[in-house]
Amino acid sequence: MIKPKRMVGILNGVGCLSRLAACTILLQAIGLASTISISTGSNWTVTAGGTGAVDVTPFVLPGNIISLTSDSYSSGTFVSGGSAASFNNFWLAQFDFTLPSVVSSVDLTYFGLAVDDRAVVLLNGVVIAAFGLGQTPSVCAVGSMMMSEGAPNNPFNFCSARSGVVTSGFNLGGTNRITAIINNTNTGIVGDLSAPFVAQNSTGFIMLGAVNISETPEPGSAFLIAAGALALSGFRRYVRRSN
Repeated sequence: MIKPKRMVGILNGVGCLSRLAACTILLQAIGLASTISISTGSNWTVTAGGTGAVDVTPFVLPGNIISLTSDSYSSGTFVSGGSAASFNNFWLAQFDFTLPSVVSSVDLTYFGLAVDDRAVVLLNGVVIAAFGLGQTPSVCAVGSMMMSEGAPNNPFNFCSARSGVVTSGFNLGGTNRITAIINNTNTGIVGDLSAPFVAQNSTGFIMLGAVNISETPEPGSAFLIAAGALALSGFRRYVRRSN
């Protein structure tokens, strides 16, 4: 025969297990939310065409503008490994981030997209935005674009807004790369890159935003988190009763 005190202990244990199961299920349901800032800054790298500056830290100007020089003009100090004299007006800006392998949802939200003179933005090699001087946001305009250094300057449709949300094309469980291909033309979305990089010809790029992640804990992780929370709660009650 089970004694009354032992019966109370068993019932309390069952209640604890029920609460633990409920907490585990709840944690799996709500997931863990996190964000990764993608806003242009010193965490980006730049590569300047025609120079030895490859994957170097850009200059960060007011307003999160990144540039190849300290003032965005040829008169400023050039990034490490390059020089204004050899710069051919083609450059790249890149940002890498890593995602967990299991997520319930992920998106990239950007805003404030601006460039001098024109840029095509890619996520893992797929175009997600294209914008430039002379384009009305969200209205398609025909210009030109050199997509890689030394490639032809081909016609290109600039149709993007300065903000948007990307919900696909991510590499879960690995590294993801945002790449901005930038042409410094001194004539906006039209023209080629033949104009010399002189004092009146500036170049810069800005994109603000974040990658938003909802991560669902694996069952084992959720169980451990829930168990820890319940244990801490029980310890606090024990301390209060002891006092």
